[in-house]
Amino acid sequence: MSAYESLPAFAPVHAARPVRLGGHLSASALSLALLVCQLLGAGLLLFVAEGPLRLLAALLGVVGVALALWVRRPNADLQQLVHSLAAANGERLDLSHDLQVAPGSPCAEVAEHYNRLLARLRQMVGEVQQRSLSISLASAQGRLMAEQAAANAGRQEEFSELVFHSSEQSATAVQEVSLRTTSIAQVNERNLEVARSSQQEMAEVSRQIAGISETMEAFKDEVGQLQNSSASIRGILGTVLDFAAQTNMLALNAAIEAARAGEQGRGFAVVADEVRNLASKVGAAADQIQGLLQQMSEAVSGAGESSASMIERSAQAGVSVKAAAAQFEHMVRDFESANDDLLMVSSALEELSVTNRESHQHSIGIRELGLKISESMRQSFSQADVLRVDSNHASQLLGSFRLGHGQLEATCDQLRDYAARIRASMERLLDQGVDLFDGNYKAIPNSFPAKHEVSWARPLREALQELVDEAGRIPGMVSLIPINSRGYVAVNRTEVSQAPTGNPQVDAQKSRFMLFSVTDKHDLDNIANCRRLGLGSITLPNGMVALATFLPLTLRGRHWGAVGAVVLPQAMGVTPAAH
Repeated sequence: MSAYESLPAFAPVHAARPVRLGGHLSASALSLALLVCQLLGAGLLLFVAEGPLRLLAALLGVVGVALALWVRRPNADLQQLVHSLAAANGERLDLSHDLQVAPGSPCAEVAEHYNRLLARLRQMVGEVQQRSLSISLASAQGRLMAEQAAANAGRQEEFSELVFHSSEQSATAVQEVSLRTTSIAQVNERNLEVARSSQQEMAEVSRQIAGISETMEAFKDEVGQLQNSSASIRGILGTVLDFAAQTNMLALNAAIEAARAGEQGRGFAVVADEVRNLASKVGAAADQIQGLLQQMSEAVSGAGESSASMIERSAQAGVSVKAAAAQFEHMVRDFESANDDLLMVSSALEELSVTNRESHQHSIGIRELGLKISESMRQSFSQADVLRVDSNHASQLLGSFRLGHGQLEATCDQLRDYAARIRASMERLLDQGVDLFDGNYKAIPNSFPAKHEVSWARPLREALQELVDEAGRIPGMVSLIPINSRGYVAVNRTEVSQAPTGNPQVDAQKSRFMLFSVTDKHDLDNIANCRRLGLGSITLPNGMVALATFLPLTLRGRHWGAVGAVVLPQAMGVTPAAH
């Protein structure tokens, strides 16, 4: 059992009261009465019903005519029956009174059929009332769901716009990246070819340096051989110098001996002198050869040292070139790997570009679909509003029936009682000189919701506050307040009539009085044109759907506004559809 199912019902309306007729009815009078009742019920059903109910109404009309033609016995109580029918056909169509005739009356059978007809009409009208209120609630729920769907559709449209622009930017970015990647791949391909060529050149340089090293090694060996030959020549030259020195000594001795020999030794002296000159020349030549040999040895020694240094540097250059060649080899492999990766990336980007173009087309479709959904939601708003107006109008028509039973009728009667008490209090204010029709509203600065002062607001609040609070304590009653034709609410329940705090969020919940509470044009029209009980639906701030009733409020014959009540559906015996 829900919380509202456990609420006590409004005060019940008394059961149907029979109308007693004295005497006998004439056949023509009963025929006329039955015809009027039958056609009245059939006409009402034809007015408010649709589908199978229209067929039932037509059948009721045919049966009424047939019964009226069948009854032919005279009766003197026609006038009383007509008065009863006229009473039923008042401002409210009263179907709560059964006809009761005297026992044994010729009209007993007619009265029985009439009462059965009224019972069926009461049942049918009661069911139609419940259906109409359920439709009204469903229309309000549909409007609320349409608003939520419209909000979601609006967000979806915003998201689709974001997706569209993001997809467009992404497509442009992917295309740009693809072009740049292709350009990088081409540059990398050229660099790869240069690196391969440089690797080959480095390998050739390494081979040439290796050849130079081998040549320098051979040159070093030849320099060593030259140094050895120079040493041998130096030894031979020493022998020649010794031989020249000895020859010179022998020639000197021979010259001395020739001088001692006198004339006999003169010729020998000449020979000795020539030998000494020759030995002197040989010694001089040997000295020159020794000097040249010394220079040659020094040059060969320098060449050896230079060749050793060149060999060492060549070896170092070979190591460096080999290392550079190895690095070039790694670099070439890296270039090849990078080139393969770039080719794969370029291919993937091309596929991504194709996919992104398809996604962009899909985003365009989503965007167009979102626009269509928004347009459909706007149309659904119009249709929901039309359904709300039609269902509220049907509920107002059905509210003019009096059935004599049911929670809906009990609630409406209790609302009429409160409306009468409010009207009486307001007319007393008029008697006291309070101008309840004063339209000079003055805005109260820095108030939110925006409040307005008017001359009769405080007197009306003081006169009706207790009555409004009393009505608000009825189970299932959300509020019951007087609202003038401009939608102004001067008095509300005490818990929502607190002094403004300056906090808009708090005041919007706790200070809902002295303001134009009703702003919807449809609701304002209902209040301004309210001439009888009006039933409709309303969506509360918490999202709950409730029933709204308007009772006309006329003061001294002048339309002032309406008594508006918000009632939970369960309090009127209506269970809102789950959603």
